[in-house]
Amino acid sequence: DRANEKREWVDKVFSVSTIEEDIRREAKWAAEDAVRAEMQEVLAEAVKDARKKAMEEGLQEGLQEGLQQGLEQGLQEGLQQGLEQGMQQGMQQGIQKGTNKFAALVEKLFSENRQADVLKASEDEVYRERLFREFGI
Repeated sequence: DRANEKREWVDKVFSVSTIEEDIRREAKWAAEDAVRAEMQEVLAEAVKDARKKAMEEGLQEGLQEGLQQGLEQGLQEGLQQGLEQGMQQGMQQGIQKGTNKFAALVEKLFSENRQADVLKASEDEVYRERLFREFGI
């Protein structure tokens, strides 16, 4: 009696398969494994492509940003340097022009034997300007 009870339990828990059932089951598992392997391969390739694309986009964005910043900085520095050089050249030209103008005035005054006016012109800006107008300098 107990043996029969145990046999029913054994039959419920353990099932005996035929060789054909085993082959079908193994084939099914092999197919599922192949599908899983294929899916993992496709997924790995998709991840690889996504990473590559993200790196390319990041590189492109970084390059664009770097170029923009470089251009802005270069333009700023170029403008500053150009302004400084322009101011320096302008000052040098102004000094040279003023020196030449005063030298021309001194020459005119000496040619007219007005040496005292040279000293006064060197000290008095208003008088100096009047002499420039007088001589058309």
